[in-house]
Amino acid sequence: MYTTNEAYAETENTVEGNLGLVRLCAGRFRGRGIEYEELYSAGCMGLVKAVKAFDSGRGVRFSTYAVPVILGEIRRLFRDGGAVKVSRSLKERALRISHEAEKLNKALGREATLSEISEATGYAPDAGDGQRRSGARHSGRGARLPYNRFDSAFAGAF
Repeated sequence: MYTTNEAYAETENTVEGNLGLVRLCAGRFRGRGIEYEELYSAGCMGLVKAVKAFDSGRGVRFSTYAVPVILGEIRRLFRDGGAVKVSRSLKERALRISHEAEKLNKALGREATLSEISEATGYAPDAGDGQRRSGARHSGRGARLPYNRFDSAFAGAF
């Protein structure tokens, strides 16, 4: 029976000994819109999952089990749209702000200001860095929201 320190050391050694698998798997996805470091990080998460779930009694080598798990984590990164996770409520808020901004732009005949959009939506523009999280852009004339709903509602947030 392993003590906690021995089990941790064995897990750490297995992970460190198989980082080459992560490099190979992450390298397959280079140049597809996500930085290599992000791919490598997701692959490392997959490797740790594989180490924790591997059962040597099944008669397969660790690498045979680990590669699909690593690739699955990297593919999940692409499927989820990148490493940054945006909550549903924040996406809904950004969509509402974008729609209100479009309506105001049409009604006013010009680009609505942040305070006008804030009044229309009921969202405070200064609520905990709300300008950047809601998609506000900074320019020489003051903060503005994207006028096109296809513009990134999160521009400048990251």
